Amino acid sequence: MGNIPANWTNAEVLLPSSDGPLTEPLRSLAGRIKGRILVDRMNRVIYATDASAYREFPMGIVLPEGVEDLRTMIRWAAQHHVPLVPRGAGTSTAGQVVGSGLLVDTRRFDHILELDRENHWVRVEPAVIRATLNGWLAPHGLLFGPETSTHDRAFIGGMIGNNACGMHSLVWGSTRDHLISCKAILPTVATSSSRRFRQKPSTPSAVCPRWRERSTIASIIFSRTP
Repeated sequence: MGNIPANWTNAEVLLPSSDGPLTEPLRSLAGRIKGRILVDRMNRVIYATDASAYREFPMGIVLPEGVEDLRTMIRWAAQHHVPLVPRGAGTSTAGQVVGSGLLVDTRRFDHILELDRENHWVRVEPAVIRATLNGWLAPHGLLFGPETSTHDRAFIGGMIGNNACGMHSLVWGSTRDHLISCKAILPTVATSSSRRFRQKPSTPSAVCPRWRERSTIASIIFSRTP
């Protein structure tokens, strides 16, 4: 491949290597969760970008196994003052899922949990893909309206974070227009909280209050487009 010119990129070129040693704070976290923590250069390079032009290397990547891992991780982050960057499919185009903190890969949280056909709502985990959800809802005569161009890979959790919409947003609305409830895990005494939006689904409302605190979505309830 030849030598890489010094001015080829304004970011450090990191080459693959074996897993690096965990720092003491990360070692303490690794001993308390079932999931894995990656700090090798290859994974830091992979997770340093999304679909945007931004690039920032995380201190590490955690792959939580379940909700208890999320609770432990969030309490740990609050204790050590470490920023958390929840990441889904990485389809964001403005650098929303890159950062120098601890990146949280949410791909394991991809279950459709409950459907109320009569009242037109469904409860899902944040890593459910929009196209997968609509394929699952189709036999029930239901549809999740907001349609991003990345519908076949975008996660529902990321669609909440971006308030994703699409070409037919005037008809079907944006993601927050369909959000009924969002259960988030917080580093407070009450490690999980649920917020019910009392507005009608067609009324814009703030998504996930206190989102900027160290928090991660555990489950979501959406209204459906019949």
